[in-house]
Amino acid sequence: MNFMFIKEYEYYLNKNNEDSFYLASIFIRYFKSKKISTLCFKVIAVISIFIIFYDFFLQVIRKIKFNKLRIVASDVYINSSSPKEFNHLRRKKIYKPEFNVLNFPYKMKLKDVKKINIECLLPIKSYIKALNNSIKSNLYLMRKYGLNGAFYSITSYKYFLMNEFLNSLPDKTNIYFNNQKDRWALLFDSMDKLNKNLVQHGTNIVNLDNPKVTKFFGYDEVYKNYYLNMPYKLKNIDTLYAFTEKEARYVLLGEQTSDNLDVVYIGYPIILTPIGKAKNTVSVLIVGCYNMYFEEEMQLLDILKNESCVIYLKPHPTMEKKIYRKIKDQYCFILITEDIFPDVDIVFSYSSTLAFEYENSGKKVIYYNNIRTNNSNKINRKEVLKLLNYSKKSN
Repeated sequence: MNFMFIKEYEYYLNKNNEDSFYLASIFIRYFKSKKISTLCFKVIAVISIFIIFYDFFLQVIRKIKFNKLRIVASDVYINSSSPKEFNHLRRKKIYKPEFNVLNFPYKMKLKDVKKINIECLLPIKSYIKALNNSIKSNLYLMRKYGLNGAFYSITSYKYFLMNEFLNSLPDKTNIYFNNQKDRWALLFDSMDKLNKNLVQHGTNIVNLDNPKVTKFFGYDEVYKNYYLNMPYKLKNIDTLYAFTEKEARYVLLGEQTSDNLDVVYIGYPIILTPIGKAKNTVSVLIVGCYNMYFEEEMQLLDILKNESCVIYLKPHPTMEKKIYRKIKDQYCFILITEDIFPDVDIVFSYSSTLAFEYENSGKKVIYYNNIRTNNSNKINRKEVLKLLNYSKKSN
């Protein structure tokens, strides 16, 4: 059994610490009520093993529809992070037409790529083996970590099915993926027989003066920056496609122990889209990440709602947009759900890759750390309005 699935969990959560992660990052954001959130969390955790069986039967039904087995005869791009990341690979000519694009665990909606379905590539015994490993991981995590462990394991079936797929590939097959610091990254990294090509997804540069959670941050004396310093490190990556030399430095410092990998610089993926606006009006972009910065986003929207500005909000591509749709009319902002990057005057953001991309494009980017009051989560209203007025004068 590939224990990388369990390994990622054990780095982040403590035994029976059921209020530390899932309630805060998932349920409370939707329900607001801690009682309802706790109830939903516990119900899903308790029935987690049934969810695993449901996932198994769903995959088997799909398998029955695809009886024929065929062999993968070319390199594979694995669609296991945000599917939007794939566009950057195409623009930078990393993706080639002969590549296979695995339609798992996410569906690839693009029609002009060579897609392959996992149902056509694995025998039924692989599905049963994945189920066996998924049940084992569920029981192990529940016994050792309580409901938090059980909740985490509901995603385990697809993980173990991916493990079966990777083991079925011929030796020296090139696999391309965007995962840097999750269980998928650990799984791909563990495949010694494959050539592993990691395309950078997200930044490791942390634009904070004094990070609160110090155990996940390192400090670089060269650039005077903090960076994400993961408690585990990838050991077997063959080629890293990094945005810039500085980004590569922090990926290698924070996520890798490999000494013999090749590094290719591909630049940031952003292309700005012109927007129309009225005279003496400032255009603002808020980079959204509701599971970590929703409080700051709400404060900004409240400050800006009566100002002469056009507000855009672009959520993190892997997150649900539902929570923003609920408040869109109340705060009169334009929600961007497509792969579009508006050419705005000013950007408010956490330390996100998108913020660095805008900064690299010559745009004024304000990080939350620069507009907080006394290192709290409270956004300084006067500072925001001062920046807004300065942008109006510059226009």
